[in-house]
Amino acid sequence: MARPCRALVWALWLLACGGPTRPTVTVERVGPPVVASPPVPQVDRGTARAFVAASGEDLPRGAAAAGEPGDLVLRNDRLVAVIRGAGHRGRVAPTGGHLIDLAPVDTDDALGEAALFLDPDGRALPLLTEVGVARDGRDGGQAIVRAAGRDARDEQVQVEVDYVLESGTDRLRIMTTVTHRGRSHYRDFVIGHWMSWGGLSPFVPGPGGELAGQRTRSPWVGADAPRGALLLSGVAGLVEATHGRDFSQVVEHRVHLTPGAVVAWETSLHVAREGGIAAAESMLHAARRTVTGQVRGVLREKRRQRTVTDGWVLVGARDGSWVTRARTGSHGEYVLDLEPGRHRLVAVAAGRLPAPPVEVAVTADGFVEQGLEVDAPGRLRIHLATEDGLPLPGRAALVGRGATPTPTLGAAAGMPLAGNFIHLVTGRFNGRLTPGDYTVTLGAGPAFGQASRPISVRAGETTRLEVRLPRAFDPSGARAVDPRVHTIHGATSAATASARALSCLVEGVGVIVATDERAGEAWPSPSPWPGLVTLRGLELQLADARLGALPMSSVPVLPAALPTTAAGAFPFLAGLPGSPPVAVFRPRARGVGYFEVFGFDPAAPALPRGGFSLAFDALEVLSSGLGADTDRAVADYLALTARGRRVAPLGASGADDLAAEVCGTPRTWVFADVRDAATLEAALRRGAVTASGGPLARALLSEDRREIVVRIAAADWNRPQTAELHSDAGPPIPVDLGVGAGPLMVERRMPVPAGATWVVLRTDGPRKANPLYPGGVRPLAVTSTLLVSESAPGGATTDR
Repeated sequence: MARPCRALVWALWLLACGGPTRPTVTVERVGPPVVASPPVPQVDRGTARAFVAASGEDLPRGAAAAGEPGDLVLRNDRLVAVIRGAGHRGRVAPTGGHLIDLAPVDTDDALGEAALFLDPDGRALPLLTEVGVARDGRDGGQAIVRAAGRDARDEQVQVEVDYVLESGTDRLRIMTTVTHRGRSHYRDFVIGHWMSWGGLSPFVPGPGGELAGQRTRSPWVGADAPRGALLLSGVAGLVEATHGRDFSQVVEHRVHLTPGAVVAWETSLHVAREGGIAAAESMLHAARRTVTGQVRGVLREKRRQRTVTDGWVLVGARDGSWVTRARTGSHGEYVLDLEPGRHRLVAVAAGRLPAPPVEVAVTADGFVEQGLEVDAPGRLRIHLATEDGLPLPGRAALVGRGATPTPTLGAAAGMPLAGNFIHLVTGRFNGRLTPGDYTVTLGAGPAFGQASRPISVRAGETTRLEVRLPRAFDPSGARAVDPRVHTIHGATSAATASARALSCLVEGVGVIVATDERAGEAWPSPSPWPGLVTLRGLELQLADARLGALPMSSVPVLPAALPTTAAGAFPFLAGLPGSPPVAVFRPRARGVGYFEVFGFDPAAPALPRGGFSLAFDALEVLSSGLGADTDRAVADYLALTARGRRVAPLGASGADDLAAEVCGTPRTWVFADVRDAATLEAALRRGAVTASGGPLARALLSEDRREIVVRIAAADWNRPQTAELHSDAGPPIPVDLGVGAGPLMVERRMPVPAGATWVVLRTDGPRKANPLYPGGVRPLAVTSTLLVSESAPGGATTDR
């Protein structure tokens, strides 16, 4: 489903606002938290109650739902909220005590997470170690869940959070109290929330459209879905926010925190079942007693006059900004409560051009009936096949031509958060597309060529596109593995485990390893997707490293308190059942990469001090983006090899954001028929792998051990320009790739460099723009270490 505001690029303006006020908030004290609560007696359905979830029956459902038994639940007859229990890690926050689910009763939860933060950069999430029921609501009053802990930066800064729900309301109140018992001064102390929107589509009054990369100041920040909407506001005034693709860092209060100070603040979350952002804003108007008038009507399709049930009505002010938006209901109806004045209404719906603006005059306590119309949608049908005409799973990118903007397809492409991509899981697509002129680029991963076609889509008509892709090379004997795939909602993406799996499938990936701490929650094994093997691993995001174990033949029951530093994580990972291979992920990631934090210098003769360890079996050398961090990681890998340390090189996507991080790009080519964890583990340990941005590269040793057999295959759009053998016998030796264009398939036999004990093959070339890959493509590949001498030091890794 297209996000309608993004199509209206001509109307995106920032809202000019004044500064927020600083009201004082009084927080009622109701006693210490209770670890658990007694069963709640049967009372009136409107009564708010708080309790500890005993089973999944107590929790909301839905693709974004994250609650589990032991978490805290607040519920009345209108909404349900879940706060992560003590000892549980959130998907964004490192501890419990943060809001993870919020939805109208009897609807699917769509929120990712709302995590409290306390610094201007949104990084200092408090450590909330006590979470319990402070008031269970049995007396008919408020139901309160309380979390308590401290600022992660300063244990003298105490934090207490009350989640308050009242009977018969659609509002969750979050009361935050900070008490400074130390001597430090914090001149810009912040109370805010990291809003991971999950399956909700964010909207901010003012810009209205694409929010990623923007900073805003507005009366509220909100998001909605076809069923359910959420609006966040402070007690009064404006909130500041910095926005990513699918998250917002919302600053609600700033203060100079002095020794002995106590700061209290209230945040409100209004929840609407239907009607979108406008319905949630009406609740805010009622809470603040804002004087409004009402506009309502029905959205219909021209000519046929059918009601449009998946449309939006955008409200614009005279200064060009967007004020709010309403979603149409099951009969095409919409309702808007607006402040008095003249407003512009623009109706939009998936696959349709925006209707011309309609102006309405709203008076205080007045009522306006305004019907709206949109054109019929355009439709696009795609059939992607092999040269033999067999359906081919693949991926399509749509880019607007001329005055047509590049679309944001989302659910219309069969995948959440799909950006401008369509995932052709069966090789076919049949869906709505906004009329206009586009260029469609189709591909099926690095083993196939690509094709681009211009198309035109017209209102009320269907455009058909049939494309056959040539195979660039046959990867028989190798399996494409993505060894680090997120399966649960993260801070920046709400894609489901199924969506990530299917996005790998259309890239020709045959094996995926889920590495989240709670991957067992959402990762089915065996795989329900034909042709795709799903395995489980573990990733620990530590203060000084990202470490993991992969694959794991069984998923262990993890302790509530996991290691927080590399020093504790290495022995923990080594002690897991079956002793799976230990991996270092993203070694050069800024601020958190293991090699970056410890200052590993590949040219230095000695290892870093301070606890740096080489107790790992695999190193992620190619990560999403294939940029400067990758070059440094490759240099690290070669330096470890020169020291006699043999580790398996990994290429992994992470697949956190399916629009920006394409699953399986980069990948790990494994030279084995991987169908289970044991086979993949054996391949990693013997070095039968190549980390690759696409090319299939391998170096083998001849039977007489005198020659190295080099094999490289790549599609024309991902063809390397250079290849070279690195060894301990001197400078790299170039490999002749020949000349010409088209797919690359070469085999070269080269003498073993005199005096060499090991060899690594590397291919490379400049990064090139490619519509199917937002970060471009780079034909970088690095093979495992090939031992060419029986006296080679350090480990037994070899690939023959």
